[in-house]
Amino acid sequence: MKAAVFACALLATCAVSVYGQSADAPAPTPCLSVAQLAQQASLNQLLQAVEIAGLTTTLSDPSLAVTVFAPTDEAFNALLDELTLTSLDQVAANNELSPVLDYHILTTPLDATQLLAASIEPTSYLNETLTFTPYVADNGDSTVAITSYYNNATVTSANNVACNSIVHVIDNVLIPQFFLPDAPGEAPSAQAL
Repeated sequence: MKAAVFACALLATCAVSVYGQSADAPAPTPCLSVAQLAQQASLNQLLQAVEIAGLTTTLSDPSLAVTVFAPTDEAFNALLDELTLTSLDQVAANNELSPVLDYHILTTPLDATQLLAASIEPTSYLNETLTFTPYVADNGDSTVAITSYYNNATVTSANNVACNSIVHVIDNVLIPQFFLPDAPGEAPSAQAL
């Protein structure tokens, strides 16, 4: 009987050491969703835009597997200034905020190296292709430059993992083609809204 109890205890110890788990081990830390990662990074304007557009539930889903280009607060403020608007609510009033946010989402999670791979042609949720090129920042860091239909952005913080997604913080709000009534290269106007 003692031999059987000892054998069971030995097997349990071996199983714990093989699988690396024990009853006393702390539970694994849950991953952060895209929304939680944005909150942790203090991307407040993005979070406000997501809430206004009704996308909070989607970006809070830990099973979401996408690439997100997350503009900084400064990028959203610059867009509002360029459009001579004072709030994201004004963009949302014309049902244009959600598609602009969709333009910042690729349908597959891709890290910075994969974005630069020649064999990949990343497409946004709006089915518009974005172009990615290597870029050396003023401080000498290598990063990724993004070219959209209207403007460019630079990745300022790459490869932030959010559960099944990858988030790249960018320094500009990307503008999709539908947003512009004018020719490429012309600034969007508040009248377009």
